[in-house]
Amino acid sequence: MLDFFHYAAILLFLPIALHAQETSKPVVAHFMVGNSYPYTRDDWRRDITLAASKGIDGFALNIGSDPWQFDRVADAYEVARTLNSGFSLFPSFDMGSLPCQQERDGDLLRNFINTYHQHGNMFRFHGRPVVSTFGGQLCHFGQRTVNAGWRRVLKTNLTTEVHFIASFFMDPAIYGSIDAADGAFGWDSAWPMGNYDISDEYDVEFRKYLQGRTYMAGVSPWFFTHYGPESYDKNFIFRADNWLLAGRWDMLVRDREQIDLVQVISWNDYGECHYMGPIAGAEPNSTSWTTGFDHQGWLDLQQYYITAFKSGAYPAVERDRVFLWGRLYPARATAPDSVGRPLNYNFPVKKTKNSQSKLNVVKLGGSQPNPTGNKRRFDPLSAFANTPPAKKTKEVKDPKNGQPKPRVPSKKGKEKAEPDNRMWVDIYEPQNEGELAVHVRKVEDVRRWLNEAFEGGPSGKLKKYRRILAMTGPAGTGKTSTLKVLSQEMGFEIMEWRNAIGEVTTSRMTTGSSTPYASTSSGSPFTPYPDYDDDNETQFTKFQTFFNRATSCQNLWSSKDTRRQIILLEDLPNILHPKTQEDFHACLKGLAESPPSDNPIPVVIVISDAGIRGEARDERIAGGGGWGRNNDQVMDVRSVVSKDLLHGPYVTQISFNPIAPTLMKKALQSMVNTHFSTIALDLPAPSKQVLDVIVESSNGDIRSAINTLEFACTVELPSKRRRGVEAGATIVLEAVTRREQSLALFHLIGKALYNKRKGDPSNASASAKDIQRERELDAQLRDPPKLPAHLAEHERRASRVDVDAIYSDSPIDTSLFSLYIHQNYTQFCNEVEEVDGVADWLSFVDSSGGEAWYQANPHQFHLVTLGTLHSLPSPVQRRSQKVYKPEFFEIFQKEKEARDSVKITRDWLIEEDKKYGAGSKRVGSWSPSDVILELGAILRCKEKMGTTSASSKVPRAHRAFSYLPFSFNGAGPGSQLSEGDDGGDVPDFIPLEDDPDLDAVQVEREGGWLEEDDIEDA
Repeated sequence: MLDFFHYAAILLFLPIALHAQETSKPVVAHFMVGNSYPYTRDDWRRDITLAASKGIDGFALNIGSDPWQFDRVADAYEVARTLNSGFSLFPSFDMGSLPCQQERDGDLLRNFINTYHQHGNMFRFHGRPVVSTFGGQLCHFGQRTVNAGWRRVLKTNLTTEVHFIASFFMDPAIYGSIDAADGAFGWDSAWPMGNYDISDEYDVEFRKYLQGRTYMAGVSPWFFTHYGPESYDKNFIFRADNWLLAGRWDMLVRDREQIDLVQVISWNDYGECHYMGPIAGAEPNSTSWTTGFDHQGWLDLQQYYITAFKSGAYPAVERDRVFLWGRLYPARATAPDSVGRPLNYNFPVKKTKNSQSKLNVVKLGGSQPNPTGNKRRFDPLSAFANTPPAKKTKEVKDPKNGQPKPRVPSKKGKEKAEPDNRMWVDIYEPQNEGELAVHVRKVEDVRRWLNEAFEGGPSGKLKKYRRILAMTGPAGTGKTSTLKVLSQEMGFEIMEWRNAIGEVTTSRMTTGSSTPYASTSSGSPFTPYPDYDDDNETQFTKFQTFFNRATSCQNLWSSKDTRRQIILLEDLPNILHPKTQEDFHACLKGLAESPPSDNPIPVVIVISDAGIRGEARDERIAGGGGWGRNNDQVMDVRSVVSKDLLHGPYVTQISFNPIAPTLMKKALQSMVNTHFSTIALDLPAPSKQVLDVIVESSNGDIRSAINTLEFACTVELPSKRRRGVEAGATIVLEAVTRREQSLALFHLIGKALYNKRKGDPSNASASAKDIQRERELDAQLRDPPKLPAHLAEHERRASRVDVDAIYSDSPIDTSLFSLYIHQNYTQFCNEVEEVDGVADWLSFVDSSGGEAWYQANPHQFHLVTLGTLHSLPSPVQRRSQKVYKPEFFEIFQKEKEARDSVKITRDWLIEEDKKYGAGSKRVGSWSPSDVILELGAILRCKEKMGTTSASSKVPRAHRAFSYLPFSFNGAGPGSQLSEGDDGGDVPDFIPLEDDPDLDAVQVEREGGWLEEDDIEDA
């Protein structure tokens, strides 16, 4: 029965005494203020007294964003003062909870320090008050770099000088460039980050790169957490076997000369189960694993080691005691909930660190990099094809029982090669540009960008601006294949990040994640770790470490390799998670804003557009959920790259369109010819009709087409023919392999505005196949019933437009669809009555929402489309009409800019009033209307007069409303809609009512980046 349990026990006998040291080393405990909501001062008194009695010198107060936490902290400082025991406190700001991207976010930290820095119980080290963090490696505080942000917050304009011990979850080597930190806390040094015993490798790494700065080590008994996706979404354990707590303390005592202080993790973190203090306060839904499980015995055990660490000598053991702890249930037991077993639940006891191979490389996605430089991506379709290849079989029916017979290679003719067991997408991967099914202009666009990134282009001056390339478009359009082909042609190496699959975790992580990072390029066994209670942060922190190393212009695998390199980001972290997206944007921004180096490594991001259909957006809008893009569900370039970077000089976007049918059919035919010329099979090659079906059903996705082709060449399709077409094959292929595809916006608008009906003549440019398709469609359409005489004006022929079908495939919501109709419908009308009809339907839909003003009609798409089709003529005359994007967006943006300009001017005016008319009743009473209607001429005159004072200079923003020149829009109705547009350039909705709580508008910035012809060498 004991085989089911993992027990840890320690018998304490008198060890050999160590030589006592004169200097005492501080020991503090991590205290979660977020779990102290019901605490009174009596609770603080109990905890502080107990901790002090066990040799603990203070609490590191983990402080989050809840306002009430600062009240509890005030109580703690007051109790510590009244006890007069010398017990100290210091903040450990939880940067996974506190905001830290804006400059003003640092005010909270600074205010705390200014409040408590002189308190008698403020923990001090080297004579300065200590400030620490949990996370913060992505905090910029409005500055260009992390280091600059922390330097501004903690090293400038404070009333005192602080000792900043950062706990950044990143490669310790980066601390060499973080001079804002006076030291570091190795949080995850407390546990083994894998299935092996604890070691001091993390301590060694930190001390190496801190170069004499303060190092605070961690110690903890174990780590267990069990939360599902509906809460914190973390369900895992760290290995705690083989006397983790005692073994870790022995290391700290042994190495006390190199360790400045120790933090015990933790006093009261019930959610992670390593609490040692009393179970009190508010638990974060952790009662299932804390009720009845008191851990205070660990305090008595640690008192022995704390004394040894502080003094340098183990104390004498006056009586023998046995400390026993362990799991109470079998390792494979399941809990009566839906969360499931924790990750690492099955860690064996006897596996040691020595069984782990130390890699001197960066490991991506759980596999070692290929030292030859030949890049091979993980393909889930072929990842498990490492078994000995089996002969392909032909599936034919036995006439007796109808069951399939084995398919065997043909014995006829010349002996041919055995079939390759890999998928065709791997076997026939393009090796040169001629094998690519991508338009030559797209390939040339990518080649030109890479040349400018490596060489600077013809002028040699563009290199510093070619930092990030975003290759966008639907899946299966050849984006990655183009890059790989150009890699061979231009001789550069691809370093790709991949989220690992199926690898045992070696870090703090959520269920289902795994580590893609094994070590640093210098051979360090350090593994990066995440921020606290942050979904996907573990995986993202590993990504950040990879990204920082890869962009540091040093080869990850060989310091002597001088090949040109790029970084490929295709398997991205979960950037739909808001915090992860914010941190990912910060990584890209840091790369873009970093100073130019002699050999910058370009970053290529491959983004396969994926979002939600307009039908889903309409459901949200109908319920009052607002209009516009649903950023929580849309995965496209606008969510991967922040707006300021996307429209800046350092990001280039190259959009790939779906593969053209002619190019795809040519590629598939070449693949069939190659396959059947090398492998002898009984099944015939697919016919031209089958290839046509595959091309049509793939919707421009060549990867889907190749998989479908392989299916067609593996399975014997029905051979029944109808009207010269293999109808059975068509049905099977479309039913099994048809790729779901959103209707392109360009074609969606065209279907509504060209109003094709039964019997309309075909377009002059239509092919014979298109004409035949229209005839077949007309044959299936039923004529509508004849209307009575008084409704004769509404008589219409049957429409070829299936409104239900285009609605289910619409890539945009109806609000945006209506804007496109409103912008363009007049071009397709012949009479004013037709214009009136469409306008009437648009107005009706806008005014027929729900009970509240913000609710939309749930049937608005059908009403707009059917109303437009009913009102327009049929057939619509072809007059070279062009479809334009709605001017609404441009007008909306101008209105927003004018509103912001009024606010900037009003703020400047109030400041001027304070300086020159402080006693006036007018100070602060300027309304936006007053500024617009009364001050336009005055502002223009004051600007022309000029001023020598920079603070009194009239902001140029006033020109947006004080100068109103007459202009005639002779350039047309705006930008034209192209076939590649997806309607995604919708501005974020901003209320137009005056709102006194609106955040201050950022001050306008002058200048910009240089055009290509104006670029000068830095």
